[in-house]
Amino acid sequence: MNNMAGLDAHEMNALQDSMVSLLDALGLALSEGIGQLITVVDPQVSMQTVDSVMETVGETIQNTFSFTEIGNQESVLAFPLDQAFAIYGAISGNIPPVEMTEEIKDTLSEILKGTIRGLGNALGNALGKMIQMDKSAISHGLLTLPTDFAMTGEVAQVVFTIQMMDGTEFKMYLFLTPETARRMNLQPSSPADTSPTQQMDSMNVTNAPRQDIFQPFEAHTVSEELPRGIDLIMDIPLEATVELGRKEMLIKDVLALSAGSIIELERVAGEPVDLLVNGRLIARGEVVVIEDNFGLRLTEIVSPADRLNTLGKK
Repeated sequence: MNNMAGLDAHEMNALQDSMVSLLDALGLALSEGIGQLITVVDPQVSMQTVDSVMETVGETIQNTFSFTEIGNQESVLAFPLDQAFAIYGAISGNIPPVEMTEEIKDTLSEILKGTIRGLGNALGNALGKMIQMDKSAISHGLLTLPTDFAMTGEVAQVVFTIQMMDGTEFKMYLFLTPETARRMNLQPSSPADTSPTQQMDSMNVTNAPRQDIFQPFEAHTVSEELPRGIDLIMDIPLEATVELGRKEMLIKDVLALSAGSIIELERVAGEPVDLLVNGRLIARGEVVVIEDNFGLRLTEIVSPADRLNTLGKK
């Protein structure tokens, strides 16, 4: 067993801050899956032993998964079974069930998978690289942690509070190995914890040619640091438009349009749609439905500096 497996106080605080920064993305993903506006708050981060987690959490419906670009160790997102039944009851408008059925399992599985996809998208945007769900396995019953956890004996546990529109609250658990928790850390390392070798590596990375992961956008030479005084124009309104697709048409074809006409767009079904701000393409994403409204979950986005540079072009 690795004696350095657990997270120290600095790493725990960093993980806490990282989870707080992902709450909006988790809330949006859950809202889409549950079909009503959901708020996720109050992530409680703690280090637990594998044995204590297995004993205290009890029965769950869980998704065991891993992310590309976050190492190859598996993680677990889970609802305690009583919470899962209560969530299903809230969705269906009925009394919470007491036994698992295939219909209930399928519904809750989609909610868990959608939440994980939302988590991956948010991590990818924060870390500047594409992150996708690599493995996914649904199960229900007593909580089961993958063998990666047994290798360390410790679990980074994050407990989220899910708030529904009527004020009802539920709990959702995220279990990470210490190594995965470190890779999900979105906060900069403390200077005191950086060795001379690590500092040199950081300098090499900073000075290396920039590799833009958002290929559809042209490369820019603007520094990642936003210009001084930018806060003076932060309140200027901009028009954001979501574009499903385009089509060039002849005048005669436009004049021939009538109710019921179908226009075939150039975009293939399932492709991300474009987000334009003041007519400039800055991001792409997936269309989602929250209650009766459409929304856009971003999957690709350029850096703040590049966005500013793009908006400034005529």
